[in-house]
Amino acid sequence: MDTLTVDVGSKYVGLCKWDGRSLHAERQPTGSPVTCWSGWIEALKPSEPYQLLFYSTHSGSSKMPATDDVARLARDHGAHWVRVIAEDVATDPALAAARYLAGRHRLSIIAVAEIGAQHATLAVQDARGGLLAFERCTFKAGLHEDLPGVAQSLQSLLYQAASMSKPIDLHQIPLICFGGAGPEVAVRLAQDCDLKTILIPDDAGVFTAVGLLMTDIVMRFREQVKPAPLHLPDLRRAFGQLMDRVCTSVTMEGYDLDDTVCERVAEMSCTGDAEAIDVACDNLADESQLVARFQEGRTTKIGRDDEASSIEVRAVRVHATIETLKPELPVPPSADGKLDDAVLNVGDVRRSDVLRDAPVYGRDKFPVDVEVNGPALVQERYTTTVIPSGWSVRLSPAGGLWLFDEQFSQLRRRGSD
Repeated sequence: MDTLTVDVGSKYVGLCKWDGRSLHAERQPTGSPVTCWSGWIEALKPSEPYQLLFYSTHSGSSKMPATDDVARLARDHGAHWVRVIAEDVATDPALAAARYLAGRHRLSIIAVAEIGAQHATLAVQDARGGLLAFERCTFKAGLHEDLPGVAQSLQSLLYQAASMSKPIDLHQIPLICFGGAGPEVAVRLAQDCDLKTILIPDDAGVFTAVGLLMTDIVMRFREQVKPAPLHLPDLRRAFGQLMDRVCTSVTMEGYDLDDTVCERVAEMSCTGDAEAIDVACDNLADESQLVARFQEGRTTKIGRDDEASSIEVRAVRVHATIETLKPELPVPPSADGKLDDAVLNVGDVRRSDVLRDAPVYGRDKFPVDVEVNGPALVQERYTTTVIPSGWSVRLSPAGGLWLFDEQFSQLRRRGSD
């Protein structure tokens, strides 16, 4: 069964079809799903019935139908199964796409910048251990005017991640940059953050739509309880009732609890405290451990280090993550010709004065493992990668364009000699 993804951005809609063997991606102007849905489906030409994943950064606005209406609209156009992805950092398709790319290139710590027409999604991730820092920015004056502020935000995330993780050299962290505007400003962003390597994925202009194929299913459950002193049998009973709801919801998604990672949290407080403290409840057999965690959280959150007298449970939560099957996407076929075959005679490519005489290469004909020094432009559907002087570009056998700060690369090469 074909899988379709729809990523509705502020200016464009990213569309993707995966048929189990090949990937097809398109981009169209943003519009209301009610009026544009037929055109979106026609662009992808799926075999019916198909399954569909839908994501929008406008969820909850008057421009976007409610979740049930989107699902009904999709089914009316041949979808057999529909999932509307919530706007949640845990299911953000840009981050899922970056994690997938990091795995393909065997990267560990990565910086991520998905840059669209009116917003940027920034993050620092441990590809194996999860999210270290995250921020979403909205442009007020425009991309180029707001880019210094975006760079400051990303740099803050890098410092934040460095303080949380094991000692890391920020120079060694690659920047994975995509979105319609990302490849154009990737080097400027990297320079402002003192990053020395950049990875631009294939289909960079619609890569978030591809990332929808990699998203897990995340569900959050909460049950308020009558405030009562901490008592393990009562806490187990409350979580047991909540887990019944989790099991039902997971089954309705077509999965089993064995496919699900569940994180249990109890909201606790001392009598008289206004704020509750989140306490991880992975072990419901050791009350002293829960008390110690509560005391540590209370000290950190509200600055109270006096010994907790009477601890009450206010609510219980379960964060359930269904680890979905991820497709192994094929690497786009590489060109067999020479670099000269990739040169385009493009007179109307938008260039700055610095790049006015720079050669323009077609991404689809760029040969693998040939390094080209800037200034240069690499053009593909929906976006153009800008390589200024002092940087170089190389197409990886694993797919994607690597950009390198030449001075940093020379120092590394000398160090390895």
